[in-house]
Amino acid sequence: MGKRGLYAKGRAKREEILATALDLISRNGYTGVSIREISEECGLTPTAALHYFESKEELFVEVLRRREASNADAGRSAPDPLIGIRTVISYNSTVPGLVRLYTTMAAESGDPGHPAQEYFQQHFQRFRTALAASIEKRNQARPPEQSLDAERLARVVMALSDGLQIQWLGDPTVDMAGDMAYAMNLLGLVSEGEAGQ
Repeated sequence: MGKRGLYAKGRAKREEILATALDLISRNGYTGVSIREISEECGLTPTAALHYFESKEELFVEVLRRREASNADAGRSAPDPLIGIRTVISYNSTVPGLVRLYTTMAAESGDPGHPAQEYFQQHFQRFRTALAASIEKRNQARPPEQSLDAERLARVVMALSDGLQIQWLGDPTVDMAGDMAYAMNLLGLVSEGEAGQ
């Protein structure tokens, strides 16, 4: 087999490992899944599975990238990011293991040199930019004196989103999507009808 065939086979195996990890973590939770379990599902030893990633943490960062892509797909039908947040949060309530992975690694990524640090810096920047752009667009329909601070509110919305997920992990009766819609309406970011309360 030529180099191109080996490369394609390696990429396919890496994709299989990622898909398996995403599925297992979605179903069983972040702490309930080991590299051994992921590798066995893929017909590999743990050492062989980690050959495709620099570390267990890098594998989990790649799982988070997949999660973000799934969230983007879930919110894509919304007219803008402020409306899409409710859809994404509703989707997240179906994958508690991924929410736990996200919140755990987000907290750990503040440590210098953590493998997830770059991912979270980029993730927060993308999210903040999209939200701020949506708020600015809505500012155009407001009188200048009622204009909202887009950058600041984007950070607040992100904090609300992540904070509600943390609370929900401890108490699954928390209505993440409903509480987010309520808060965004209260902040004047979306109308009651748009929030879908």
